[in-house]
Amino acid sequence: MKQKIEIPFAHLRAFLPEDGKRVVVWRGEEKWPRNKKAFEKRETLEIAFGLGIRAREEDRDSQKGLSPGIRCRPGRLVIRGGWAAHKATSGHPDYFDGTFSASVEARVTNGTVKLKVKDLKLTWNTSLVVKIVDLYNIFRRLIFPFIEKLVEKKLNQAVNKTVKSAIKKFMVRNPGLKPIVRSIALKFGHDTVVIYFEPLKIPTNAALTGVS
Repeated sequence: MKQKIEIPFAHLRAFLPEDGKRVVVWRGEEKWPRNKKAFEKRETLEIAFGLGIRAREEDRDSQKGLSPGIRCRPGRLVIRGGWAAHKATSGHPDYFDGTFSASVEARVTNGTVKLKVKDLKLTWNTSLVVKIVDLYNIFRRLIFPFIEKLVEKKLNQAVNKTVKSAIKKFMVRNPGLKPIVRSIALKFGHDTVVIYFEPLKIPTNAALTGVS
C-alpha cells in the first residue's frame, strides 16, 4: 500500500531569507564616496522576498507588502518579492526598482528531489523609456541566476534532507518495511509538502541500512 508523509511547508520556508530582508545580489563600483550607507555609496542591486522594496530612501515608507514571499500551492511553489538598484547611468535617474515573481516545480529521479525555478518575471516602477534601454537586460542577468541559485540550492538541500529524515523515521516505526527508491514521489499541497512511496517487505531481523 502506498504510504504518504505530510510535512508543513513552514519547515522548508525557514531555509530561505525571511520576508522583507534585503539580500545583496551585486555590488559594483564606488560611484558616490561621500554617501554613508553601502547602498548609497556603491552601485548595488538587492532583492527581498515578500516585500516590494524601493531604491530611494524617501520611497521606503511606501514599500508594498507582498507577503508571503514564498507560498506553497497545489503542484508548485509561488515566489514573489521586490528588487532595488542603485546604478550609475547616463541621462536617466540612478535609482531603479520593481518586483519579481516565479514558480518552483519538483521532480524526483531515483529518490532524489530536484526543484526548478521557472517563469521568472520582472516588473519596473519606472517609465517605459528606461525599460527599453539595456538596463533591463543588465538587471535580469543579475537577478535571475541569483534567485535560481539561492532557491534551488537551499530548497533542494532542505527537501532532500527532510525526505530522508521522514523515511528514516518511517522505517524505525516499521522495521519490516523499507521504501522502494523508484517509487518515491513528492507533491506540493496547500501549505504542505507530501511524500509518497511504496514500501517493500524485508525480514524483520534485517539491519536498517536506508532506502533501497
